[in-house]
Amino acid sequence: MAVAIHVLDHFLEPQELLNHLMPKLRSGGWILLVTHNGNSLAARAFGQRWPAYCLQHPQIYSSSTIKQSLIRAGFSDIRVMRTVNYFPVTYLLRHFLFACGLGRVSLPELPAWTIGLKLGNIAAIGQRP
Repeated sequence: MAVAIHVLDHFLEPQELLNHLMPKLRSGGWILLVTHNGNSLAARAFGQRWPAYCLQHPQIYSSSTIKQSLIRAGFSDIRVMRTVNYFPVTYLLRHFLFACGLGRVSLPELPAWTIGLKLGNIAAIGQRP
């Protein structure tokens, strides 16, 4: 298995990387990619202010473009899905208060609850035939 989490979007020629990885996998081997999703709600809501739109990300993918890249590299059985990031409630609350201009606020210990947020990423998996 090859895993590249937020790697492909940093390459100027990402297709070359996929083409290079394909023969390295055994028949039946899998590749897992996580990239930013240019069609996400976050991308649409923030427009050009979306943090993924920066010099460090010369490539921004959508479900269809990441799938086409995997097909061009020779992968099959391709699946693309949105990912969920999980955060402790206290982490989110601290960052919300900071964003509201309250600086670093000391909070009492709260239960270790987590909240899942879809932040505009996609995962794609493909198999070497």
